[in-house]
Amino acid sequence: MKIALCGTGLMGAPMAQEWQILGNQVSVWNRTLSKAEPLATYGIKVSQTPSEALVEAQVLVLMLSDYSASQAVVQTFSSGELRNKTILQMGTLAPEQNLALQEFIRSEGGHFLEAPVLGSIAQVKAHELICMVGGEESLCLEFLPILEQLCKSVKWIGPVGSASSLKLALNQMIPSLLAVFGLSLEFVRASGVPVSTFMEILEQSALNAPTFAKKLPRYLSQDYTHPNFPVRHMLKDLALFESASAGMDLNTGSLMSVKALLNQAAEAGFADQDYSALLTSIKN
Repeated sequence: MKIALCGTGLMGAPMAQEWQILGNQVSVWNRTLSKAEPLATYGIKVSQTPSEALVEAQVLVLMLSDYSASQAVVQTFSSGELRNKTILQMGTLAPEQNLALQEFIRSEGGHFLEAPVLGSIAQVKAHELICMVGGEESLCLEFLPILEQLCKSVKWIGPVGSASSLKLALNQMIPSLLAVFGLSLEFVRASGVPVSTFMEILEQSALNAPTFAKKLPRYLSQDYTHPNFPVRHMLKDLALFESASAGMDLNTGSLMSVKALLNQAAEAGFADQDYSALLTSIKN
């Protein structure tokens, strides 16, 4: 399939690589062109504009950092350029933001799907992402082949807004799990219990989550560089959850505590490092 992809950041670049390796014809655009240029070594076309990337493509994948970036890209197209094109929005946005993008794309004669994913760089390369799709089910089926190339699971959730709601619900769990793990971790260390003993018991219990063992080496080495999910992006997603949940009569006190830990990490210089840097905020 001919795929155009806008946004060659942490996730977009490896996705473009894998799609190209798997036999698709991929063209990319990135606001900072120099970050996209290394992809040319894979035979990927590096475009000067989103329009140039899209011209021969069947689908435009958006893997951008936020709504304003996604909105800016779709609004660069001239009248008629999006007609009969499908936009596959794969970044994490709020339901109302994806609905606004869908309205604009439809007004230009195009089609729209939201398809956020769970997973990071390692899962892209292993083709083990988990994808949730919102939009017309028939449209989902049409682009299922390219989604299945990178994902171990692709599930149609419902209309646009439903998949993004589910993604936000899952994403707020990511730092929340790590925060409670970190508190227990610091407690046992202060109590003189070896971390290895704590992990041995934890990993045998129903309390365990795979992310604990994955993030423990970062904590022990205090190395949060080469992020899978930067602190600032996590804060953005928590803000989206907070906004989307307003009016739902939910007690978000636990979320505010996690957000405070992340903000403290960001203020300490970890904004562009892995979100597990929130563990540095556990001890006063």
